Amino acid sequence: MKNRQRHQLKSRKGSEKEHMGKRKGICLLSLCLLMLFAGGCGTIKNGNESNDGIREQEEPIVIRFAWWGEQARNDKTREAVALFMEKNPDILVQTVSLPFETYYENMDIFVETGYMPDVWQGYVGANNNLLHAGLIEPLEVYVDRGLISIEDISKSLLETGMIDGKLYGISLGCNVKCMMVIPECFRKANLEIPEEGYKSWEALEADLIKIKENGIAPVAGHVFDRDFTFEYFCLQRGETKFTGSGKAEIGFSKNTYVDYYRMWLRWEEEGLIPPYIATYMLRKQPDAEETQPEYVVSFLYSNQFEQRSEKSKYRLELLPLPGMEDVGGMEIRPGMHICMSSISEHKEAAARLIDFLINDMEANQILNAERGMPASVKVRNALLPGFNETQLEMARLIEFAEQHSISTGQITGDDNRALDAGVQGGLMEELEQQIMLRQIEPQDAYIILSERFGGKG
Repeated sequence: MKNRQRHQLKSRKGSEKEHMGKRKGICLLSLCLLMLFAGGCGTIKNGNESNDGIREQEEPIVIRFAWWGEQARNDKTREAVALFMEKNPDILVQTVSLPFETYYENMDIFVETGYMPDVWQGYVGANNNLLHAGLIEPLEVYVDRGLISIEDISKSLLETGMIDGKLYGISLGCNVKCMMVIPECFRKANLEIPEEGYKSWEALEADLIKIKENGIAPVAGHVFDRDFTFEYFCLQRGETKFTGSGKAEIGFSKNTYVDYYRMWLRWEEEGLIPPYIATYMLRKQPDAEETQPEYVVSFLYSNQFEQRSEKSKYRLELLPLPGMEDVGGMEIRPGMHICMSSISEHKEAAARLIDFLINDMEANQILNAERGMPASVKVRNALLPGFNETQLEMARLIEFAEQHSISTGQITGDDNRALDAGVQGGLMEELEQQIMLRQIEPQDAYIILSERFGGKG
């Protein structure tokens, strides 16, 4: 079984040898983390024999569960897992939490060393090594068998875990892209916050300029990001970031690309956002969130709102992103997916853990919407009376999004890392740096991009 895991993943890695030096260093950490899989998982008890010599209880089935997160998430998740084992004494769950920055590299190493988790947290489509190697188990069969219930999860949210019609992951929570504002600063500038969000980017920009004129600068932060804002900007134009054609290929036009980066350059020149070089250096730091100032307007995922609110000295509000009507609604996104290994030796036990984390009321009370509002509408509504004000604000926005939800088809099984690997590289990252450092014009950058990865002209 372990040899099979190694063979399946290595068959996808001929082009990744240049990363092996870095990965060997991470491997030492991973092997240490493997030792921690036993942490918090209880004690295996031997079965007892009755008077007639028949064993009354077999040793529990052992499965592994991995996720990334900070200490608060770790504590809540382990408490929920402990409750699962209390309710399912025939299953023993070994747990490990990994750093987000090296999460998928560690997952690959787990596979190579023969210790792939049976269940893990992730984003469907984020690590296509595992998908292409056939290591992610489609979950429909467990739904059909009644082991996993999805009847209270919306169709649009379920679709975020599907590729080519197969359900590879189920959302542990749901959130939406949104903007967070400080109402007090708007009042000081004699501005009213539009209840259902700004109709356009230009309307938001005009108000930000007025707030800046009132003595606050930079006004906005966490605004321009390819995986967040640019993806949304493409949707406003009826386009997508990637085509989903089966190969790395851009799905946006020259006008969309140029307009996005010209707006970013203009906002920087107007002093509405921090300089690019400052934000670039900050986002590479592990404590970036802690070291940045509090902005009047920030873009974020709704499940981040509670933590931001706790740290703020102001009362905060959530709004849809600008120009929601241009998109046709709001895209409901997974807080993160929970997935199963296709080579798990205990798939039924893994399915029971997945169902428990999604549908058990007590478990979700413990998890407390930290990964986003519960995916199950039934669970979410049951928890509403116990939500604090910031959680209620999040729940209201999710409810609004469900009434105006759209499906974007953005999740694909394509390997787009040469095109865009986030802060880790890719041609889009290289060209963005050159644009924002005024080394190349956006329209010239698009020509380079389209020559290598297609384009819509």
